[in-house]
Amino acid sequence: MTALDVGPDGALYFATGGRGTDGGIYRVRWTGIATPKSIRFGRGIQEALDQPQLESDWARARVAAIKGKLGESWQTELDRILADRRNSDRDRLRAIELLTYFGPQPTTELLTDLSRDADPAMRARVARLMGGRSGDELTEPLAALLNDKDAWVRRVACESIAHRELARRCGACKPVG
Repeated sequence: MTALDVGPDGALYFATGGRGTDGGIYRVRWTGIATPKSIRFGRGIQEALDQPQLESDWARARVAAIKGKLGESWQTELDRILADRRNSDRDRLRAIELLTYFGPQPTTELLTDLSRDADPAMRARVARLMGGRSGDELTEPLAALLNDKDAWVRRVACESIAHRELARRCGACKPVG
C-alpha cells in the first residue's frame, strides 16, 4: 500500500504499487445498516462539531460552508460551547480546533482561561496553541502549565516553551501573535 485516505462518502481508499510494480486504487466500503446518529451530523454549529475527518480537504470545505451560513453567530456559538463546561470534552476540543483552523483565532483571554480547564486534553491543546504565539501575555500561563498535574500537559508546555524560545532566537521563524 502506498497511500490511504477516507473519502467524503465514508469509504476507505488505498493505492498499491510503485517502484516498477503493478498498481491499483481500491475502495473499501461498509454495506451494513448505519444508525441514524452515524449518518446525521445535526444542524448549524453541531454539524461542524460532528464533521468527521476534519484533516481532509473535503471536510474543511464543508465546515467552511457551515461557517459561511452561520455568519457572525459562528464565533458566538463556539464561545458558548467552550464556556459551558457541561458540554462534552469532545465538543469543547473540537470548538477550539474550529476556531484555530477557521478563525477567529482564540484570544489571549480565552487561552488563559482554558489553560485552567479540568480536561487535560484541553490544557495540552491550549499549551500547544500558546507555543505558536509570540506575545509576552501568554508567558506566565504557559509557564504555569509546567507544574500541571498531568504529565502530557507538562510535556506539551515544555515543547511549546522551547518552540517559542527557538522562534525568538531565529529571525526567520515568526510565530503568530
